[in-house]
Amino acid sequence: MALSCPHPVLTLILAALTNLFILLTYPPDTILLGASGWVYCLGGCWFALYMGLERKHSLGLRLFRALGVALIIFFPTTFLPQVSYRTHALGFALGFIGGLIYFFFRKEEFYKQEVYREEEVEVDDEADAEAEVEKSRSEINEIKVEKENNKS
Repeated sequence: MALSCPHPVLTLILAALTNLFILLTYPPDTILLGASGWVYCLGGCWFALYMGLERKHSLGLRLFRALGVALIIFFPTTFLPQVSYRTHALGFALGFIGGLIYFFFRKEEFYKQEVYREEEVEVDDEADAEAEVEKSRSEINEIKVEKENNKS
């Protein structure tokens, strides 16, 4: 079975929920225009999926990378009174929650698609070669243990 993508309608539903929840926090005569809540929703979904799927790096490194990308892309450089930053924050949060839910429902399907590749490493002597092989075995064993822990 091929890994399927989430239906685009689901992201539109999350965007609509974002706008609905935000409009409840503003006075009744407030008008919001734009799709930035949806964009931030997609960003939050990416953040959650990256944290769950990029397993070849430690959790700390994944968090550091994801936070770096999220801050660079999504953190505003200027604050303007006509921009609804509340919508951005809620869109990101709902996208993150939606991404987590999607990940946990499809985790086994994602993990079945993983491919392990051996990297070719140039070494100067036999001792370095043995150290690299042992390091690779150790990393593969860690991934296998983590995979077994996720199954239970």
